[in-house]
Amino acid sequence: MAASSNKVMTSPGLAVRVPRRMGEAVRRLLHFRGLLDMERAIVGEDSHILIPVKSPADNLPEGCNLVEAMLPVRSVRRPPSSPGVSFDVVGSIAVINRELDAETARRIGLMILEGHPNIKTVLVKTGPVSGEERVGEYRVVAGIPETETVHRESGCIFRLDLSKVFFNPRLSTERRRIAEQSRPGEVVVDMFAGVGPFSIVLAKMNKTARVYAAEKNGYAFRYLVENIRLNRLEDRVTAFFGDSSTVFEGLDIVADRVIMNLPHRSHEFLPAATHLARRGGVIHLYTVVRNNLDEKVRTACETVKSEGREVVAVSSRMVKEVSPSQAIARIDLWL
Repeated sequence: MAASSNKVMTSPGLAVRVPRRMGEAVRRLLHFRGLLDMERAIVGEDSHILIPVKSPADNLPEGCNLVEAMLPVRSVRRPPSSPGVSFDVVGSIAVINRELDAETARRIGLMILEGHPNIKTVLVKTGPVSGEERVGEYRVVAGIPETETVHRESGCIFRLDLSKVFFNPRLSTERRRIAEQSRPGEVVVDMFAGVGPFSIVLAKMNKTARVYAAEKNGYAFRYLVENIRLNRLEDRVTAFFGDSSTVFEGLDIVADRVIMNLPHRSHEFLPAATHLARRGGVIHLYTVVRNNLDEKVRTACETVKSEGREVVAVSSRMVKEVSPSQAIARIDLWL
């Protein structure tokens, strides 16, 4: 996520709050342990600094503690002399999320390969994420001409092909957050599972959860099944191929938690989610907002009510900015 020249973009996540006198030593320690989050900036307070981390940090020095913090996003993976370009890393693939001319893209791609030995392929975005299955368009600009890779996150393994499926590495903190909220023995329905990141991270972290994951993209479904196998979760994660509005019909599934990560269209499927969730259950609805979050919350509550259910509690939070005027939000609906 690159910063706008007019507005500093921020992203939520974990951070270690450190006394200023210990800042550099702790930063080096976190970097050595592979925990330092290079996509968010370190921020100073009066007597402390906040150092962003990718996952929970254990055995911290005395005086340091783990907190949640909204920190500025920085273009940290920026090659020298590049024209303000940042990139995501998915497995062994770097993805430049902006359109560039062929010569510039090739030059920057070679710089990335030179500076990051773990990266074998560099892709550049050639068009927006589009279509019902939200698949991006990319071209290879440097390295091995391959779009399939193996990505690791939160102790899980994900095989995927970026030319055929949607995957966002920037949601790793959000996926952990949902997994940490789940309770022992929960039944969870993931209505738009993709290659399985929400389902598999939750099942790995919650050893007694039972997860039902639906996906209608044939390529993503095949990777979902493979990733369930790779993570040895066949006994607790079941994959369903088909449209999530109908694929669970006739099945005796009553969910404690329903995950709806299809931000551009999730509201269309809320009636189906309402009938999947038990009384006392929660629906996590992800949606695109443009300064209209309150309106989205009202619409979601009205939809649930129209299906004969009652929303007993509701909350919302911003998950990430996608542009200075647009963000992804999560609306939590307790029934």
